[in-house]
Amino acid sequence: MHGMAGLEVLAPEVGAFLDASAALFRPLGVTPSLELDAEAVLRLVALMGTVVMLWGMAAARVAPGLPLLLRKFGGNYMLVSNFVCFYIASRGAALLWAFADAPYDVQYNGRVPATATEAEAAGYTALLAHCGLTNQIFLAYMTVETLLLLFCWEEYGGRWDALLHHAVYIAGSIINHHYLSYQLVFAVLVQGEWSTPFLTARQALKACGRESAVVDAAFAAAFFVVRVVLLTYGVGHMTRSVYLDGGAPHPDMPAMMQHFVYAMLLAMYALNIYWFTIVIAKAAKFGRRPRSKIE
Repeated sequence: MHGMAGLEVLAPEVGAFLDASAALFRPLGVTPSLELDAEAVLRLVALMGTVVMLWGMAAARVAPGLPLLLRKFGGNYMLVSNFVCFYIASRGAALLWAFADAPYDVQYNGRVPATATEAEAAGYTALLAHCGLTNQIFLAYMTVETLLLLFCWEEYGGRWDALLHHAVYIAGSIINHHYLSYQLVFAVLVQGEWSTPFLTARQALKACGRESAVVDAAFAAAFFVVRVVLLTYGVGHMTRSVYLDGGAPHPDMPAMMQHFVYAMLLAMYALNIYWFTIVIAKAAKFGRRPRSKIE
């Protein structure tokens, strides 16, 4: 799966981008795949973890005056998180564009319709494989985030909601790749990471004892678009396609597993709505503060 293998016919707008961006991780043996490559995920986890540790070691020697949070986790905030989130979110946008016009079996069951032409079949297969690559990188990133959260529980503020979020996303990622299921919903979910760079900027500023109305506003706007509006679309699309319109059940996934995945999606939707209310409440409180205290 080194080429577009039909994507130039199926989705010429995004095929070249998906193939070119996939080449970035090819030296690590991470390529578009229909099967979950556990070894590739572990290599990515090791790479991301190494970046975080090297940052911590260098910061301790070169910039010991940095706040503890940035000294220990700046490699994750400034490098790993921002890069990976931009990478998977941009690929998610391309995947969603391609999945939008795909048949139901491709969107939700990971299967090529029997009525597809040879070119369409090659394109759908390549699209699913590219979704698999994005999923593997996302899974590795969520694993690193979870390990940091667990090993540095107090430094991260004991975030049980974040731990729940990561655990559900890891479970969903594995289920998604194992069954090749709900690919359109996956493409929606990973675009939630568009808001992460603004979140990391807020966290870095907070660690330095500073605040920024511009960064806060950008984070709130991004969060609303990708974690409220876009996620509403994803939940609505799955509800209509799978449950209301009576879409064909997944040929390999047990029915209870399908309901479990849907319940996880609803739980993450509710959690993001809850987080958004907190973001708005903080923004409103910030807006009422005297301007002299605002950076």
